[in-house]
Amino acid sequence: MKIKVFSDIACPYCYIGLKRLTDTIMEFYADELIEIEHKPFQLNPNLPKIEDSKYDDYLMKSYGISEEEVRQMLDNMIKYAEDDNLDFNVMEIKNVNTFDAHRLIMYAETQGKGLEATEKLMEAYFTLGKNIANYEILSDIGEMIGLDREKVLKMLESHEMVSEVNAELVTARYSGVSSVPYFLFDDYYSLRGAQPKEVFKEVIKDTLAGKLEG
Repeated sequence: MKIKVFSDIACPYCYIGLKRLTDTIMEFYADELIEIEHKPFQLNPNLPKIEDSKYDDYLMKSYGISEEEVRQMLDNMIKYAEDDNLDFNVMEIKNVNTFDAHRLIMYAETQGKGLEATEKLMEAYFTLGKNIANYEILSDIGEMIGLDREKVLKMLESHEMVSEVNAELVTARYSGVSSVPYFLFDDYYSLRGAQPKEVFKEVIKDTLAGKLEG
């Protein structure tokens, strides 16, 4: 069974949703052969590679809301994360472009480490306050999950995986993926948003049953 997960590294509910999905699989379906495949999505492809605005200022400008409303939004985000044993240091977030992070994930997937790369990148972004557009930091993350650091850096400094990521981004848009996280189970069942574990449990159950019946 394959689950395609459309997400952006900079999307907090993508991180929460992915955690709930992987926890569900580990708790209820550890004996099933389930593959998670990352599909790239960019919430804001126009962001620079070097932070030019703080995360809270960016949210105020993007959503046209007040400082108080942003504070409430961030507090809710932190609470949701805590409920799933995730630590969000929102004031340390480096608000940068995620395209190269998606390139790293796609490169990691060629070596069976796409999920590990995604999880480490989200942790780096939301918990550790790392600039995930920085090639040195991305190479460090690659090395952390068992990739050759120099090969990762060489890939990033080239045009490798650029056209592939762009193609996936276009495919996602044409497939109707307009918000993330978006989960597609065996190209049949789909879910939007950071659903509760119970919802993931039932959809995986139904998908597996349908596959067996087929």
